Amino acid sequence: MPLDHDSVAGDCVLAARWWPVEDRDAVVERYPRTRELAAAIGWRSGLFVPLLHNGAALGAIGIVRADTGPFDERQIALAQTFATRR
Repeated sequence: MPLDHDSVAGDCVLAARWWPVEDRDAVVERYPRTRELAAAIGWRSGLFVPLLHNGAALGAIGIVRADTGPFDERQIALAQTFATRR
């Protein structure tokens, strides 16, 4: 998959910031590749967290689920723990 702004994961890496998606239907116009990926695996909400090393994004962790809705602060903090290497 190319690293570009056509997917939420790509934007997450390029911006080096976490990206919550409460409902993929709200973002598919902005991220056309996300439409394809979501249809392939059937996710409705997701949390995308950049894999950081010394402040630079090397990739992303995507946590997705079939239901819509936000991730809570505890879930976000846990995902960021796995994604950050100092």
